Amino acid sequence: TGAGSPPAFEAAAAGGSLVFIAEVNVTSGDAAASFLSSFSSTYDNYFLTMQNVQVTTETAILSFRVAIGGAAKSDSGGYVYAANGFNETASSNLGSAGNTMVRLHAGSSANASGEGQAGHIYFWGVNDTAQHKMCTWQHVFENTSTVLHIMNGGSSYQAATTALSGCQILSSSGTLIKGNFKLYGIVNS
Repeated sequence: TGAGSPPAFEAAAAGGSLVFIAEVNVTSGDAAASFLSSFSSTYDNYFLTMQNVQVTTETAILSFRVAIGGAAKSDSGGYVYAANGFNETASSNLGSAGNTMVRLHAGSSANASGEGQAGHIYFWGVNDTAQHKMCTWQHVFENTSTVLHIMNGGSSYQAATTALSGCQILSSSGTLIKGNFKLYGIVNS
């Protein structure tokens, strides 16, 4: 602003910023952590975090579904996904087509004291009606022998190109024992 005058400050650009939208805390036996109507045209992309997650059935797999019109989609053959992962001693691959949900990991979940799961999911282009809906994720969990696993994956919902209204986190069988789930919109520009 010139010599001898105080500097002028401008607000930082908002591009890439996260805006908190909703939180679900599971404390006992909920069927799912649901954000079925939490997506809108305000944001094109969304970010979901998960921490301290446990499921009731030890052989179950933490999974997710997308929602259209406020309802979780479980169309037979609607989802395809692929992931790779590692633990202390080995690597693993996960992939499948024609499913009713996306599975976030291979192998059994853990539900013993001290064991759990955490991670995040990106939902890309939720309002785009010209292509299938894509997601990417990173997921870490301990199984029943307390071996730490990490999975990196991606998926596509191929049963429709309609805009998504939200998502749902669930167990492939049984219910969720506990977990904290937070949803954020990613600012468009």
